[in-house]
Amino acid sequence: MTANRRTPAVSDATQQPAASTTSELSDTVGPLVTLPPRTPNRTVRLASGFQSTPLAERSTQSVAYSTTMTVAEQKAIIKAELAIATVASTDEDFPRQLFPDPGDDEIDAYLKATPLYDTESGRWVKLPKDVNCEEKLINIPMSEILGEILESFDLSAPNPGNRVVWDLTTKKSQRLAHEKEMAAKEKEEKDRVAREKQARPKSTKEKVELATDEGGDNGLDGKAEAANGKGQEDGAKEAKRAKTFPKAMHHSEAVPTKAYSIPDTVFTGTGPGFTIDDVDMERPLYRASLGVVDYKRDSELDGSITENTAQLGVYARQVMNHQPNRNFVRAANVSNERVRLFHFDRSGVKYSLLYNIHSNPRMLVRIILGLVSTNLADLGFDPSIVWEPTDDPAAKFKRGTLTTRTANNDTIVYDIVGVEPFYQRRDLVGRGTLCWSIEIRTASNRDQTEGQALFEKEGSAERDADVVAGEGRKSESEAADNGLSSKESWCSESRTSEEVFLAAAVGVKGVGQMVACEDVVETASFRGANAINDPGFLNRIKRRIILKKYGPPIHKFKTVLDVLYALIDAIRAHQRMVKEKGVLHRDISVNNILLGIAGADSEEGWRGVLIDFDMAIFLDRAEALLNELRTGTRMFQSLNVLQAWRPHDYLDDLESFLYVLIYLVLAFPEPNVECELPKELQDWNADSLYEAYKSKLTFITHGVLNFDVPPMWGYHISTLVEDLCRHFQPIHAMSIRISNQRLPKAQRDKLEASFKKKYLNDVDGQYDEIVGYIESAIENILAGQDGANEPSAMSSPSPTPAPRKGAGKRGSEEAYPHDAKEPSLKRSRH
Repeated sequence: MTANRRTPAVSDATQQPAASTTSELSDTVGPLVTLPPRTPNRTVRLASGFQSTPLAERSTQSVAYSTTMTVAEQKAIIKAELAIATVASTDEDFPRQLFPDPGDDEIDAYLKATPLYDTESGRWVKLPKDVNCEEKLINIPMSEILGEILESFDLSAPNPGNRVVWDLTTKKSQRLAHEKEMAAKEKEEKDRVAREKQARPKSTKEKVELATDEGGDNGLDGKAEAANGKGQEDGAKEAKRAKTFPKAMHHSEAVPTKAYSIPDTVFTGTGPGFTIDDVDMERPLYRASLGVVDYKRDSELDGSITENTAQLGVYARQVMNHQPNRNFVRAANVSNERVRLFHFDRSGVKYSLLYNIHSNPRMLVRIILGLVSTNLADLGFDPSIVWEPTDDPAAKFKRGTLTTRTANNDTIVYDIVGVEPFYQRRDLVGRGTLCWSIEIRTASNRDQTEGQALFEKEGSAERDADVVAGEGRKSESEAADNGLSSKESWCSESRTSEEVFLAAAVGVKGVGQMVACEDVVETASFRGANAINDPGFLNRIKRRIILKKYGPPIHKFKTVLDVLYALIDAIRAHQRMVKEKGVLHRDISVNNILLGIAGADSEEGWRGVLIDFDMAIFLDRAEALLNELRTGTRMFQSLNVLQAWRPHDYLDDLESFLYVLIYLVLAFPEPNVECELPKELQDWNADSLYEAYKSKLTFITHGVLNFDVPPMWGYHISTLVEDLCRHFQPIHAMSIRISNQRLPKAQRDKLEASFKKKYLNDVDGQYDEIVGYIESAIENILAGQDGANEPSAMSSPSPTPAPRKGAGKRGSEEAYPHDAKEPSLKRSRH
């Protein structure tokens, strides 16, 4: 099934990504040049209780918060995200625009042939007529209808794969295999594996597993399953089978979680969009999901749109979490009378009108077929990321490739290292940033196979056998020669692209270096005709940047010296961007400072690398500075940014480096061991600007927060934090005085002139002083002075010592794996 796509959308015919906006920076391709964005010229638009399907109340970790919360709380956050990102379609033809195939004649032929629909009465015969009937009376007949629809249409092209309907209300599934050749190949492969198992001695564990495979699903009643399957075999539908299964679909978060949710019906599949082709899947998994359907009382379809979008949003978010190569997810609400289609992407949700499934049965058939389409673009898969089978029949995971196109329309293919991104933001709405570890494809790469990376935990329901990041991928040293990373994010088209700032940063030491970039697709291209003009719609462009590879984020440090050297080089890189390029970063955080590839042993200037310039701005654009007063990650925003005393300037970013250090000291008592922050520091991440400001101001000016510094950090780090706090005290004191509205204008003007001369204009002096404090701490640690590793309390800042500059010897010798997980922090996007 194909759909019309708007430029620069992916072509369904070729399944190729759009051409890049910037050519590759390499000896063979030539210098990096900026080209106009490949989006249509237009005016930019800015986005200015009933019993539901069960959402298990289990503990998990929010992307937005650093506290543990239930799935119901996740649902509340999604509801808040969608509050300003929901579009109601008024176009009767909206589903047809998304799913143009099959034609009406083919659907009509099915409706005349099926015994489930009566063309004379115009009704699906098994559905109850009572509009107020309960959900449980809808589930069984509707499940039969959905299964029969899928059995009656050819789903073998253009990307053949298995399709399974899982009815979680009855715990029954129907596995569809329309291609006899495909079914034969699956059986042949299964028989081969079985023969190999029989040919070698079996352990007790293997015997148990074999018995389970032959007798049923996870120890359920194998006889009953066989009987059900046999009763459903009939002619051309011999591949269809029914069985029971565990229905909880476990969640994927930034940290391990036991949370799960239970949609009513889930469609799963296999094919080039999935990292694993599990043709004998024993239960529905989000990592294999195509789309979901929830059943509702008919009355709940009218007045509960906010609840329904939030509930389906939980499912859509989990599909995207498990399948980071998905651009969007579609779902449906169905009652015994009507159906509504939902489209979720990084711009939010767009939902259709309600369609009567009896008088307009075509629409139900079209929507269901669309949710299981074999066209990857219709399902939301990024066709530039493909998972290919390996030559190793024992390998669980397939090998991934990423295809990009240059400004000259040349194709470059990269191998994806591993099967998961090493960085993933897990919000439903927003940038959805992903970072893949990649290599330029070579003949040797192509012949290699990925090892198994399946999370194995016997008897555990904590995860649904999903991938563990980092396992099965090449080591850092093996990938170092041609190692790169691919960063993907969905950017508002009204914002200057990050690639513009990275192009300015080419050759700047300590700033992540861009190799290539492209605009891939935009959310407007997924949403039907004229979507760009939908009220409240904020179009987002998927931008992909290929970067040179560095170490993990600074919070994955191995030694204290790793942190200090990384801070020095990142601060100096920030200084170069401000002084030489006129670029202000505006989002300094623990996620945007990378360690060098060898930590403190990296080349000087590259021991810390500044990345993520998507919130950056050119300093000569005064209007933009005035219009965007609060940007960045809340935990690390300066006092000035929180209070908006003056436009964001370099002093604010320098202050953010201080908060990065404090966060690391109090959140990580040991490398890779994260603890809960003190309540006072949790307030730095508060929703309330006042609470965040008050807590930080107390820390900076009064030093009343008496925290014991973990022994690993020691006395000299405590002294460093105190000295840096002391440095910013007079800056804040003068800012507070200037912000006093009762101050006479002449006096305020005098203070502003003094502030500008003493602080804003002394750019090099400010950077030198901050770096000097850090270098003094390094010098003292390397000198091994008494108290270097003794616990110390952060209290009232000490008198400011004269900054000293020292180059000391470097620490760690180990290379760093690219397996960083993201600390959960709020990020403001204005």
